[in-house]
Amino acid sequence: AVVSTQSTGNLVPSAIVEACGDKRTLASVLEAVMECYAEAHNARTWLCADGESGEHHEALSQHFGSRLKYLHLVRDPRELCESSTSDLFGVADSWAQLQRSAANLPSADVYTLDYAAVLEDKDTEVEQLEEFLGGGSVNKSSTKHDP
Repeated sequence: AVVSTQSTGNLVPSAIVEACGDKRTLASVLEAVMECYAEAHNARTWLCADGESGEHHEALSQHFGSRLKYLHLVRDPRELCESSTSDLFGVADSWAQLQRSAANLPSADVYTLDYAAVLEDKDTEVEQLEEFLGGGSVNKSSTKHDP
């Protein structure tokens, strides 16, 4: 379901309600909002970067079915703490929660991507990710590295 945007690229609430139809579940609202975002940016698909989506796997799986895929980005927690400007305990706790959440997901739905491997060989990692996603093309220019 494609959701219209105003000329400013803002969401149109009535279009989201219409796109959700009778379902109006949290997952259908998420899909409508993200489809709108993808449309506004000329993308054919979208990615939700919420680290807690694994906590809602059952509901997401019921709504999205085989379209649901998880990208588990792993990074050495020491490097994560070194690059963080926030509370180190909070960073470490968040990292541990994400690891537990990812461990409980069905392995067939999860692609694990090592941050260091991306820095070493971005093209190979992107090709493998494309294969996991079903052969679609990943926009390689949109990946960033902030040293």
